Amino acid sequence: MFLVLACAMLSSMSAFAMQGEDKPTAPVKIVIVEGQVTDPIGAGQKDVTVTVRWKSADGGKGDVIATTTTDAMGDFVVTSPDPIQGDVWVTLSKAQFADMVREVRVGESDTPPFLGEMLEGNLALTGRVTDFLTEQPVAAAAIVLRTNGPDRKERTDDQGRFRLTSIAPGEGELVVEVEGYGRERRKIAKLEDSSELNVTLKPERILHINIVDDLDRPIRGVTVECADQPRGDFRTMMTDESGTTTLKGIHFDAFMLGVRLTHREFVSDSGFERQITTPSKERESTHRFVMARAGRIAGRVTAAKTDQLIHGARLITGDAYDDDSPRDWTDDQGRFEILGVPPGATTVTLHLHDYAPELKVAEVKGGETTTLDFQLHPGMVLEGIVKIEGGGAATAVEVVAWRWRSKNTLGLRAMTDAEGRFRMEDAPMDDFEIGVAGPGGKMVTNTVRALPGAVVELVVPHVAMTGGGNGNKSLLNVGDSAPMLILKTLGGETLNFTELKGKIVLVEFWATWCPPCLEEMPHLIAIHEKYATRKDLVMIGINRDHELGTVADYLKNNPKIAWPQVFGEKGGVPQACEAFGVTGIPELFILGPDGKIIDAHLRGQQIIERVESLMKDRPPG
Repeated sequence: MFLVLACAMLSSMSAFAMQGEDKPTAPVKIVIVEGQVTDPIGAGQKDVTVTVRWKSADGGKGDVIATTTTDAMGDFVVTSPDPIQGDVWVTLSKAQFADMVREVRVGESDTPPFLGEMLEGNLALTGRVTDFLTEQPVAAAAIVLRTNGPDRKERTDDQGRFRLTSIAPGEGELVVEVEGYGRERRKIAKLEDSSELNVTLKPERILHINIVDDLDRPIRGVTVECADQPRGDFRTMMTDESGTTTLKGIHFDAFMLGVRLTHREFVSDSGFERQITTPSKERESTHRFVMARAGRIAGRVTAAKTDQLIHGARLITGDAYDDDSPRDWTDDQGRFEILGVPPGATTVTLHLHDYAPELKVAEVKGGETTTLDFQLHPGMVLEGIVKIEGGGAATAVEVVAWRWRSKNTLGLRAMTDAEGRFRMEDAPMDDFEIGVAGPGGKMVTNTVRALPGAVVELVVPHVAMTGGGNGNKSLLNVGDSAPMLILKTLGGETLNFTELKGKIVLVEFWATWCPPCLEEMPHLIAIHEKYATRKDLVMIGINRDHELGTVADYLKNNPKIAWPQVFGEKGGVPQACEAFGVTGIPELFILGPDGKIIDAHLRGQQIIERVESLMKDRPPG
């Protein structure tokens, strides 16, 4: 085989020489092994030295055959001027990582062997845990080091000492926990060398939390969430039959904690507005909270003309849409039961595709059930056009409809096409308000009614529609500093824009109901698949749907959309839209390492080309 290969090489070289002896002949190189090297989180490792040596007769390492280094993506190709066959040792080495050695047989086929390997760090973190008051060692403390790679765990010995090994360089957080002491967290900005970290533990605070209703009766099964925000420490417990739960291991310096209480049959908290102020000296304290009894709204939904039972209709309470509003969906008998409704006059809005939405107001009493039935009519279709003042169509802008019967619960949206036209389905049978964001985010609105054959018109000022590559005008443009937001993803991750400096950040505003947004997804997926292992590129999706189930189903059915997604009020979507000044979608921003916007309003292949040009010469971050 190698004789044939050598003859072919000579023949090829001779033919090249016949074309002109004055042209230099490039040396032929044969690939003997190739592969990719990553770190524990899958990021490509640049500048890993790859050395190939013969395997000697005694199994040891013989002479060096060839050497190379990995590129920015962690890829490598080892070549040789001559064919080789046999067993070799391949050594992967890089500072701060443990050497990896693999035995490989080469030269047995036309396809060279491929090595896909992950380097493990070789740093160590040692330290000692002591009591803050006595300065004595604390034995058997649980030590956890959380990094981008696997967690490293250990317990302190009798002298309070610990040693964690095989740590990769990067950021980390050390968590120390032991009975009788408050949980201690230490942020480690950079793990670059083996180092020592000493930790002192303060006595724990013990909080007894008692929950009763407005008749002073204990409530069982209340989910109690307690947040020590300055330390990023969150606890979740549940009350027992006496309405009590106990939180241990709270840091002694936690003087103010936020509390959120939730229960299906009581008025639940949407945030951490309740507060616990701990005593200055006593370690143990008791705190009592009252939850108001909630009411229920139950009923049946049918079709108006046929009395057919309606399954899958969504009913949500409140005068405006809120992520935490009590809600329910009709079953196969058309029945629903909304729990946890605050007492008083409550708006109930019903939505179902192909039907006109419906809205009613119910009077709810604590501990009682209010009956409310609905009959649905076929949905209407609103045809419209958005024009720019002075002439021209407003293309790719978002038309919204929230206001209806004096409530902000309609939640319909549509996008204009190349001619400024839009089509809004599932519209009400009566009057409602539509709008388009104008200058400074102010809405240009019109009260309309969906009538067959009618086309409604909105005219927006010219200043609102200039400057955007997709017809949108954002408040921020190239050269502006990006807002330093803190967002929460659907996966529970916190995205702090301040901490993203030094990276390339791609921010995409989109929604499942926006056809132009969905047309962009293949381009974004291509970028993510190519750079998923790169830590210096961060992709963030800001989703503008108003129903979590819709987004969750779409992401489940499209698993390649695997970058972080932000949704709803809790995630910070309204703040992000306001801060970036987004008036239509899709809208895209690219942030540079200095936190400034370096590109915006890109579409299609432009996105891929721009990201590739930015990432081309950057070493992995």
